[in-house]
This record gives sequence, structure tokens and C-alpha cells, in this order.
Amino acid sequence: MTAVDPLKVLVMFRSVEGSPYRLGAKWPLGAPPSRVKGTPVDCSGFVRWLLYECGLDLPDGSANQREYVENVLKWRKIPYADLHWTVADGGRLFVAFKSPTKSGHGHVWLVNAGHSMESCSSGGVCRRPWKRLERYASACFEVPTPARES
Repeated sequence: MTAVDPLKVLVMFRSVEGSPYRLGAKWPLGAPPSRVKGTPVDCSGFVRWLLYECGLDLPDGSANQREYVENVLKWRKIPYADLHWTVADGGRLFVAFKSPTKSGHGHVWLVNAGHSMESCSSGGVCRRPWKRLERYASACFEVPTPARES
């Protein structure tokens, strides 16, 4: 099982923070932050690129990513409301999903140290307090980290 370093995720996130959102936009896997910073990306393209840069290759599309995390990787599912304690723990990483709406669009984001790491229509690549997304979360999984790899 591939473990993902939360510190590396945060460093990579900060290197592209502020990039704009655009539905359907993807960043090339393996592209350095200097190449993608400032170009549009959607939520699943962002999460896929970010985790790929940290050693994990997920499929594209938030629904496909959820299915892969749940059924192939078999990561531990936890209630999103239980993330309240992560505010003080930067050593753990989670991926959360919003089920697709009638329009067919879902959402995916990462949570670390009480904040999201995501690309969203209202802020592009940004961090928000985890609690702001609680009403949207339909599933949440703990990402294996080096300290917690089983």
C-alpha cells in the first residue's frame, strides 16, 4: 500500500495555491508546480495531480476516485463529523467526497490539520475550514501515511 506524506502534500499544495477553477480542466500528471501554477483545474484533476506528485495514482473524476478508494484501495471509511480532532493533528490526511448532483457533478477534497485542500468554483485551489464542507460530505476516508501505514 502506498503511504502519502501529509507534509509533502501540504508543500505541493502551497506551490499551486491560488490557481483558478474550471470544470473539466486537468493538470498533466508529473507536470511540475511551476508549469501548472495559475492554470485552471477542477477538483478531481487537482486531487489526482496532488496525490500523484506524492506517490499515489488515482483515476480521474470524483465518482471514479471514490469507487477506487473504497473498493480497490479499501481505505478506512470514517464519519466526516469525526474530523473535528484533526485541527490539532497535522500528521493525518483524509479524502472526502460529495455525491454527484442531478447535473452529474460531485466534489472531492483533502483534509489535513482542520482545513481542506481543494479546487472549488468559489476559490480555485484553496484551503477552507473542514467544517464548512461537512454538509456536502457523503463519504470520507483516511489516507495511509508513513506513520499510520498498516
